[in-house]
Amino acid sequence: MRSVGEIMNERFETGTSPRSSAYRQGTYYLLRRKIEGIPQRDCPFKLGTASADAWQAGVHEGLRLFREERDRLGEK
Repeated sequence: MRSVGEIMNERFETGTSPRSSAYRQGTYYLLRRKIEGIPQRDCPFKLGTASADAWQAGVHEGLRLFREERDRLGEK
């Protein structure tokens, strides 16, 4: 499996539409959780704010990217 950095670079550094820092943080957190096994944590932003919404959307993006990477490798 590729590293978190490699997946993040491919997703956010190749001329794709810009995403907020909170969105990227959520994606980064989820990829690290799944690939590196870091502990689970709560959203670092106050719930009900745009930043919390962006972070949570980034978490969903991270899960999608993780599953895509896992499927690419034929893993379960």
